Formats: sequence, structure tokens, C-alpha cells
Amino acid sequence: VIGANASRLTDIVRLAPHVQEGQVVGFRVNPGRDRAAFEALGLQPGDVVTDINGTVLDDPSQGLQVFESLGESTQANVTVLREGVPQVIVIDTTQLQTLQENRQ
Repeated sequence: VIGANASRLTDIVRLAPHVQEGQVVGFRVNPGRDRAAFEALGLQPGDVVTDINGTVLDDPSQGLQVFESLGESTQANVTVLREGVPQVIVIDTTQLQTLQENRQ
């Protein structure tokens, strides 16, 4: 089940490196095909995720790996820039499981 969550991540969220002053400072997120799951995670379109569980997302090559690690835990502390203001949100990945079960 956990692996399925990680592989479904690309259906849920689309990532694009967010650059400020020539440096990657995080990843701008927008909903993928599964908008309900995106919203269940507490993300908003255009949020820039800068940190997941203390891992700073300043390397474009590791962004997807860190996001995939979300599928391996049930909860994550995520720092986002929302309209330029840093906020910490707690993502509960069990929400994805609940959504999945409700659809079957």
C-alpha cells in the first residue's frame, strides 16, 4: 500500500523547482490528475515546499525522492511558502489511504 502511495504521488502533485535569485529554494506544487488527494494533503496550488521533515529542498535532483519519502511515513512536517509567507503544515498521508478506500 505504501509503495502504491509513493507511485501515485505523480498523479497527486506536479513539482517544479522554484528559483529565487538564481538558487533553488524549493518546489512549487500544483495538483496533478488527483486534485482531491492534493487538497486532502493540505496543499494549495502554487505553494512552494521548502522543507520536508527538516530536509531542505534546495537540490532539484532530489526533490522527487524527498516527496516520494512522504509515502513511507504517515505524517510529515512540511514548510511551504504560501503567498510568500512561510507556514508549517502537517501532512497526514493516511488521508490518501482513506480517499483510496472510499473510491473502491
